[in-house]
Amino acid sequence: MFVRVTVARYDPAREEEADRYADDEIVPSYRAMPGFQGYGGGVDREAGRMVVVTTWDTREHAQYPPEFLAKIGPRFAELGIALELSQVFELSA
Repeated sequence: MFVRVTVARYDPAREEEADRYADDEIVPSYRAMPGFQGYGGGVDREAGRMVVVTTWDTREHAQYPPEFLAKIGPRFAELGIALELSQVFELSA
């Protein structure tokens, strides 16, 4: 199993809108991708930072297709979300 960890800056004033977008668009898109297992996230409202963790069957599955990134990028920008880091790790424990 592999985990993809993504860290981003976000506007806490728009958190509710961003959560709605994740629930309505992002998570269903993940579920449609091969190898998807799970999704979770956390926020630091004071720092305006968030982390998203997704789990996948293989490293290849954890690599988002360019079409997915092209789809979410403009909406993220509208919501004030700026991706900082995204890494894939093999789950070892």
